[in-house]
Amino acid sequence: MTRPLEARRLSDDGVLRAVVRQWSATALLDLALEEPLQYASGQPAVLRRMAALLREVAWRAPRGLLDDRLRGHVAAVAAVAGDSTRVTAEERQAWALRLEQALAGSWPAVSPD
Repeated sequence: MTRPLEARRLSDDGVLRAVVRQWSATALLDLALEEPLQYASGQPAVLRRMAALLREVAWRAPRGLLDDRLRGHVAAVAAVAGDSTRVTAEERQAWALRLEQALAGSWPAVSPD
């Protein structure tokens, strides 16, 4: 269940003073990841954590709400990792696979590396 994201109206003495727009789920996800991804180049631990975070969001998000956006973000994280770290192609592919599993409602155990 998600809470509604309607605009919030603030009034004083019946006079409208402000309309506060709520973030959409996709906009909030983009905002949360934009800066960390920008500065994560060369930081494998940060990139791994971002991939794990995306998996966690995929697990909890309502089905279909963020699927494409999450796939795009995990691809971007994997691309930065591929360009700037020694994170293997196999590990980067596993990030995408784990995300797909979470989107499908499956959370298989992952052995620690």
